[in-house]
Amino acid sequence: MKRELNEYLFLEFGVEGTELQISESWPFELKEVGVVEGEHVFEFENDDEEFLAVYGRCLRFESKDGADLELLGRQIRGSRWIGARGPVSLSTSRGEHPVVPMIPERRTKIEELACGLGRTGVPQILEGLFLEKSREYLALVELPDEEVVHVVGSSIQIPDIPKSAVSAWKVLSRAVGGRI
Repeated sequence: MKRELNEYLFLEFGVEGTELQISESWPFELKEVGVVEGEHVFEFENDDEEFLAVYGRCLRFESKDGADLELLGRQIRGSRWIGARGPVSLSTSRGEHPVVPMIPERRTKIEELACGLGRTGVPQILEGLFLEKSREYLALVELPDEEVVHVVGSSIQIPDIPKSAVSAWKVLSRAVGGRI
């Protein structure tokens, strides 16, 4: 498991050396910290930055961003829930698709859902999705002069999430994963 992860990380990080040097402990010392949602999680460092490497359905890594196993579990659950519903982002055009509305219509619907929070101001859409399989909307929005963000959707609403330096996708998936 560690060797496979190190093979993957060697290529992803562009580590100097040869593939012959790859082992369970090189190029990174991987410390297993637990199993979340059936996936093995390891910590490692590169240039004084902490990362998590996940060995499960696929190999992947991400900046640790202060995440612990519980938070990572919520993120994995949320990502799976969203992914299973066929997410289409606001940057993806499907033309005159029979199920997926045009981009302006999707954007307007998400703005309407944000107005349902009962707050003032024009929302900034940080992450906006149309879930094709369930035909519903899901978004992370921010309103002016607020120190929080909000998940709005056709069937889910999670207000007042503290702002974070992590990506909008992580915030959205962690919030959804904590709710489902």
